[in-house]
Amino acid sequence: MKKKLPEDQSFIIFADNLFSSLKLVEELKKKGFWFVGTVRENSLKGCNLKLKGEKALKKDKRSATDSKLELNLNVVVVRWFDNRKVDLISTCIGVEPVEKVTSY
Repeated sequence: MKKKLPEDQSFIIFADNLFSSLKLVEELKKKGFWFVGTVRENSLKGCNLKLKGEKALKKDKRSATDSKLELNLNVVVVRWFDNRKVDLISTCIGVEPVEKVTSY
């Protein structure tokens, strides 16, 4: 799919955890593409970022987050707790600003 995008323009690619991996993010970044997506924990191999575990986030209550910046790649990894943990990876946006929302 990426082959059809012109390489002289900047694009943000969004993907779910089926397609996301640290290796994919690295390759896209080399080619000038930005990336945001959910990611499976085992797809972060090679990333030395230690995020809080699900139990620790659960103690902090719903909507707790932990984030780390991988400086060599300039990649942000965020772990967010809702009903269970959700991991996100991005090369184009960080965790700020954080806003409170009301769930029904």
